Amino acid sequence: MRLKDKLGNRSNASAEIEYNQALAWQVGAMGCGIQTIVEMIHHTRLDTAMAPAGLMRGALEEALHWVTHRTAFQKKLIDQPLMRVVLADLVLDWAGSLALGLHVARAFDRKGAEDALLARVGVALAKYLSNKLCPVVVGEAMEILGGMGYVEDTRLPMFYREAPLNGIWEGSGNVICLDVLRTMRTLPDAGEVLAGELDAAQAVNRSYDTALKRYREKWATAPGEADARAFVEQTAILLAASALIRSGPVELSDAFAEARLGSERGRTFGTTPGLNVDAILSAVTPAAG
Repeated sequence: MRLKDKLGNRSNASAEIEYNQALAWQVGAMGCGIQTIVEMIHHTRLDTAMAPAGLMRGALEEALHWVTHRTAFQKKLIDQPLMRVVLADLVLDWAGSLALGLHVARAFDRKGAEDALLARVGVALAKYLSNKLCPVVVGEAMEILGGMGYVEDTRLPMFYREAPLNGIWEGSGNVICLDVLRTMRTLPDAGEVLAGELDAAQAVNRSYDTALKRYREKWATAPGEADARAFVEQTAILLAASALIRSGPVELSDAFAEARLGSERGRTFGTTPGLNVDAILSAVTPAAG
C-alpha cells in the first residue's frame, strides 16, 4: 500500500500489502499462525540484539580514527587524558553488548534443552540492554568528532538515525521486559538456567561477586510489572559481565565488572572512576595503546 517515510533504515523498505481476491493455499494447521510467527520473531530478536553492537562498533571506529589523527594543543586527541577516559567508557558498553549477544547466539546454535531456555530469556535481555545503550554510545561518538560528526560526509548521521530502530523492532522496551517476566513465570527452568549462567562467573572478580549477591537479595521475590525494567537491566548487565568474564580478554572483563557493577558511576560517559584506560584501549585497538 505504501512505503513508510521513516527516520532512518531507508534502504530496508517497509511495506503494508493488501491481497485483494488473491489465490492462496493454507500453510500449516488452523489456529497455529500466531505461534509460528512468535517462533520466527524469537530468531529475528537475535538479529535486533546483535545489530546494536555492530552500530556501536562502527561509531567507535569513526571516533577512534578521528582522535588518532586529529591534533589539538600540540597533542593528538588520543593522547588527551579526558578523551581517553571517555573512549574507554564507550568501549565497555560496546564490549559488554557484544559479549552478551554472542553468548546468547551460541545458545541458539546449540540444541540442548538448557540452551533453548537460555536463548529464550537471554535474547530478550540482550535486546533490551544493547538497544538502550546504542543511541547514547553513537551520540557520544558523534560528539567526539564535533561538527564533522554531524555532517553526512561521515557515517555517523546514518548510525545515529539507525540507533533507535532495533529497540523498536520485534518488541519495544516495555514489551521485552514484560516478556522476560512472563518467561520466568511460565518457564521456571529458564530462571534456573539463568542462575547457573550467573554462578558460572563467580570467584573471579570481586565486584561481580558482590553485585551478584546484592542482586539476589534484592530480587529474592519475583518483581512486579512496575519493576520489570529495573530487573531486566540489572540481570542483563550481570549476564554481560558473566559472558565477558568467561570469554575475556581479562582487561575488558575486569574493567566492565568494576565499572558497571562496582563503581559509583555518573550519568554520562567519562565519569566512571578508576578506569584502567590504557588496558581498555589497548584491548580494543592496539594502535591506541
